Amino acid sequence: MQRKENVMRTRLTIAGRINIFMTALATAITLTVCGYAALSQYRQQVNGMEAAAAWQSGEGVRHQLAFYYGDTALLQNLLKDVASHPAVKRAAAYTTEGAQLAEHLASGVNDYPRTDFTDLRGNAGPLDIGRIGKGFSTSGFFDLTIPVYSDINPEEKGISRAEYGDRLAAEGEVASRFLIGYYHFGISKPALLASMKPALVQISLYGLGGLLLTLFLTYSFTRKISASLANLADMASEISKGHLDKTFK
Repeated sequence: MQRKENVMRTRLTIAGRINIFMTALATAITLTVCGYAALSQYRQQVNGMEAAAAWQSGEGVRHQLAFYYGDTALLQNLLKDVASHPAVKRAAAYTTEGAQLAEHLASGVNDYPRTDFTDLRGNAGPLDIGRIGKGFSTSGFFDLTIPVYSDINPEEKGISRAEYGDRLAAEGEVASRFLIGYYHFGISKPALLASMKPALVQISLYGLGGLLLTLFLTYSFTRKISASLANLADMASEISKGHLDKTFK
């Protein structure tokens, strides 16, 4: 009887340890996978916003016209269009020397922490996209500055808007482009994460489903082990009573 009790305790100890180990392992794997998926989603969002802003500001004729002529009224309207994403809290236009031409702040934003052009550009070269604070976090801002180019040399003076448009239409394949300014986009990281909520919920549900499935399979596995050890305990008990014809099931 004592031997059977010892075997039963061993059975429970082994099953318990396996359950604890597999639960911890499954939880760690689930958190790692979900974290990586969330980080990938965040990077995809940031890169998508960057690509969309670069394409929109680089291909639009109105953007070239506004910078070329320093048209602050047109720039103000364009800033509202390119800053339509809810995570963009500030959009601004700067000259190549860093003078601010126009600014648009999102509703509810009265002040922005960084407006100095040198701080916004960081170590980016004149023709490079500037990225300050791009890394993942749940607070703060990601500052994106994008160069704006013109197909016509800004040093040429006395060109009317009509002539400018005609020349753009007749240019065809442009041999070179000229830097005429920069756009700045101040992106709120908390707002960006909030816009990702549906995707994050889906990732969490998949992770929870995978964790529950793993725990179910682990429980089923340990039950089989426990049943085998229980049979072993019964066989040992019977043998101790002199029933030597018992076999392990």
